[in-house]
Amino acid sequence: MEFIPERWTGERPELLNEFSREAFIPFGYGVHSCVGKQLALNEMRIVVARTVRDFDVLLGESYNEELFDSEWRDFFAVKLGALWLKFVPR
Repeated sequence: MEFIPERWTGERPELLNEFSREAFIPFGYGVHSCVGKQLALNEMRIVVARTVRDFDVLLGESYNEELFDSEWRDFFAVKLGALWLKFVPR
């Protein structure tokens, strides 16, 4: 009954169990889903579009394709591993 976001980040591994990752449904679902879901998703699209418009996005020196591929987790939403990027202003 507490808001503890660390349960999904891995910062406090004692909070993780086999169902923790599958329980993360940020917008809810069905008739109880968040009324602001579409607004939030549209805002995220705008942020990504502006970032790509204003910056050249390059892979960083620490990027490792094999490690990135091995860290994929797909529950309800895909969890990706670390992706090292460099943002160079245009």
